[in-house]
Amino acid sequence: MPEGGNPGEMVSQYEAAKTQYDKTCEAIQYRKTRSHQMDSFIRELWDQELIKEFDARLWGSLVDFITVYSEDDIRVTFKDGTEIRA
Repeated sequence: MPEGGNPGEMVSQYEAAKTQYDKTCEAIQYRKTRSHQMDSFIRELWDQELIKEFDARLWGSLVDFITVYSEDDIRVTFKDGTEIRA
């Protein structure tokens, strides 16, 4: 029998390590995707000229969605996850 315990313990250790590995891979992929989104966002901002009037393209590159809870509670959520109450 290999050193380190019985086969059941080894299987449990392997499964725990594999689960952690999978979570780490998911976190890395999420960060890569997020980095790509932020790079695109920054490139979009650099391509913008001085804002003189409403620009739907700029608005769309900044704002993810708007939530209306009531007449007095409207929230804007930006692509980076930031939420402000308008």
